[in-house]
Amino acid sequence: MADDPSVELRREGSRMGLWLGDVCLARVEAGIPAQQLARYVEMQLRAGFAPEAIQKMLRGESQVTTGSNAPARKSKPAPAKPKTPKAPANDELGSVLEGKVGDVKKALGSGDHDASIDALIALEEAGKARKGVLKALAARRGGA
Repeated sequence: MADDPSVELRREGSRMGLWLGDVCLARVEAGIPAQQLARYVEMQLRAGFAPEAIQKMLRGESQVTTGSNAPARKSKPAPAKPKTPKAPANDELGSVLEGKVGDVKKALGSGDHDASIDALIALEEAGKARKGVLKALAARRGGA
């Protein structure tokens, strides 16, 4: 084999054959995909793959992939974890924690809810547990 292997495309009826010397690597539909496949095979040859290994890759019989010897996945992916339901916000305290962090900080800034800071902290920890809200609640607890 020469230093620069090249794959020859030969018309075989309505299909094209990818030939390396006297070895037919694959038969594909004629057109641009056949040319792209020929360039891919040439890259594999330059990377050091043997023609027989390339034949197996093209037929899907080999687990060898370009750049690594990755084995096929043998186990199923882990199922997605179910989301935990949000804490119910059906009272006045829950409505204070609704909205964006800036909205919650603004509502806390009025001082109207300082008497129920511990309950608000418990609700936030059971719900979204946003760091900014928890920090603002802790600051109000220390300032109250």
